[in-house]
Amino acid sequence: MSLVSQIASLATRIATEVNSLRSELAAVVAGATVSDTAPVSPSEGDQWFDSVSGTMFVYYDSYWIEVGTQGAVGETGPTGATGATGAAGSDGALSPNYIINGGFDVNQRALTSTTTSGSFGFDRWSFLGTDGTVTYSAQTFSLGAYADVNYEATNFARIVTSGQTANNARADLRQPVEDVKSLAGQEVTVSFWAKAASGSPKIALEVSQNFGAGGSSFNPKYFGQATLSTGWQRFAFTATLDSLSGKTIGVRPSLIVDLWVSAGSNNDARTGSLGIQSNTFDIWGVQLEAGDTATSFKRNSSNLQGELAACQRYYIRFGSSAAYDSVCIANGLTTTTMRSQIPLPSEMRAAPTLSTSGAFHTATGNISVTPSLATGNSKLSSVTWTGTGVTAYSGYYIRNNNNAAAYFDFSAEL
Repeated sequence: MSLVSQIASLATRIATEVNSLRSELAAVVAGATVSDTAPVSPSEGDQWFDSVSGTMFVYYDSYWIEVGTQGAVGETGPTGATGATGAAGSDGALSPNYIINGGFDVNQRALTSTTTSGSFGFDRWSFLGTDGTVTYSAQTFSLGAYADVNYEATNFARIVTSGQTANNARADLRQPVEDVKSLAGQEVTVSFWAKAASGSPKIALEVSQNFGAGGSSFNPKYFGQATLSTGWQRFAFTATLDSLSGKTIGVRPSLIVDLWVSAGSNNDARTGSLGIQSNTFDIWGVQLEAGDTATSFKRNSSNLQGELAACQRYYIRFGSSAAYDSVCIANGLTTTTMRSQIPLPSEMRAAPTLSTSGAFHTATGNISVTPSLATGNSKLSSVTWTGTGVTAYSGYYIRNNNNAAAYFDFSAEL
């Protein structure tokens, strides 16, 4: 484009802008006095456009007040740079672990050791031991000597076997998971940490579908064997559980996880011919989860208080820590009975049964009393205390009779 053409184009643009400004100016000064000096004898609200400075004024309170006008809105500016990413939020996902107390944190029964087959020790964990001697005990990690260096655990379970020879011999640590419908027809992974006192013995893993009383036949599934050493190792096994199609579910069904440490030949099919073993087996960090991957160990609940509450769905103990500590209050019903209404700290799986250990008496009158379950449901239990010399309608503190180990408990175990 020639210089003359460029000048002509620029002149056209200037003329257009001038005409636009004239239109805007006319709109602004409409109704106002236009002059180079302020009007004489103005009235309140009069407007004056100063033709010299191009400024608009309004007369208010005996003064000419300059009035600003808003110009046209400009184009939107460029988008600013993206800010830094904020801190990650907390993980609200549920734990993948179907095992409750897999880290052996909760020990309401105060297990030290037991040789009674079928006994529960750590909450939710029982053991079976036939033939020879099988001992189930609670052990404590030394500081810094944890199974998993990324998890500061407190306790682990120990099973010691010796003297077994019979074909029906067995020794296994087990947990029943509520209920048999859990993970049915799905691929699952079971993981755990374990070590032995000597040699390289094995642990056989079995997961069984228990359809309960009146239900279909017990359905065990062998997952595999872990070969131990004298140092902590993590093991993981994956398999697919059977579908429940065509099955009948009875009373108290469950999914049972068994860690076998010794098995006579009668149990070969269930344990992959594990065989009888005499050794000391330490176990920690048991996890059952959906899928084919063993994720890092997590409690069933997000914290220790939640894990305790999960355990108390199945078992709750009321005890004391010193001689003559009170355990509850009761109200006299007759001359031989009194009654306690005991709210349970967690709703239990079902209306529980009651058991007791040690002696109890009243703080007033030293009346020896024996507890029994009167009525109850999964949230509230009524306990009758029987003794001689009770005053009807009087209140009593029930305390242990010089026995800090005395307790009564409620159980709704599977």
